[in-house]
Amino acid sequence: MNSIREAVLETVIELIGSLRKSYQERYGTAIFEIQTELDQTGRHLHLSGDVLLEKQKTELMDGVKRIVSVPVTEAITVLTEKTNPEDPNPSRPGFWNRLGWIQPRWIGNRGGAWGRAKSGEVINVFRTSALKNLSTQVNPFDDPFSVLKEMDSLCLIQLEDGTIGWIRPDEMEKIPEPLQLPDRNFLKSGETVPVSPETLEGIMAEAKTFVGKTPYLFGGRAPEGVDCSGLIQLIYLQGANLIFPKHTRDQMRYGIDRSVSDLEPGDLLFARVKEKNVWHVAVRTDDPGFGLIHASLQQKKVIQESLEDFSKSYHRLFGKKVLTVTQP
Repeated sequence: MNSIREAVLETVIELIGSLRKSYQERYGTAIFEIQTELDQTGRHLHLSGDVLLEKQKTELMDGVKRIVSVPVTEAITVLTEKTNPEDPNPSRPGFWNRLGWIQPRWIGNRGGAWGRAKSGEVINVFRTSALKNLSTQVNPFDDPFSVLKEMDSLCLIQLEDGTIGWIRPDEMEKIPEPLQLPDRNFLKSGETVPVSPETLEGIMAEAKTFVGKTPYLFGGRAPEGVDCSGLIQLIYLQGANLIFPKHTRDQMRYGIDRSVSDLEPGDLLFARVKEKNVWHVAVRTDDPGFGLIHASLQQKKVIQESLEDFSKSYHRLFGKKVLTVTQP
């Protein structure tokens, strides 16, 4: 009996190790801490611990049930699980990031802490626990974020837009009590956000404040440096109170498809960088002609240029309408 029991445990532990390794390789982050307990008779298996995403828990339980024939129970905590029953908008859409679908408010707060950037400082949020690969940034004017897990000299956090990443704990100001976040506009796939003409003018004015003076920074979303998607996220947040995903591939999932020739001010233009397997995004301006504002890696700053000039560096262009201007 002991040999059978040990074989069952060994098989399950191998599966856990294999899944953890795949998550680390795929996402750069592997909060996947699972303990196994098989009773002395070998007839009941219990799993406990922490995982980052609901789909990781599902993959684990499905995998275990395929390889063992005994009943399996679990007490596994999903760190990004939405837990606030008083959320006024329970049907609000989730955002997709590199780690999966998550709800954008009250996410990950299982009685834990909240945090925010200290006054006058910007927090760098990294994709890996080695604090490499800048994913995004938190500004002092951003909404508070949820602290998912504290590990030695690191914190795993989740931002209002759904992005998950690692920071140094001494860079944040901790907020111990859960709180209701400010009202924001959220976008669903296949829909647009209604805005007034004045709001659209504000978005265009906000975009132009970056032109010529804000350097390109991969992963950046602060006045000191932005990448293409960080620029879009900032101008929609500050100009239209709109929470938008951080990464270009995620931004592509939202709004309504538009042909390039039909793009209007405030619409987005997505394109592939020529000779590179990466996507890029720009915003159509309200200037005469077909003007675009975007954070250019080639020119290492935010620029404004014509569609003709833009097309020299990018191909496979397609458009997205995110805003609908309402008339008074």
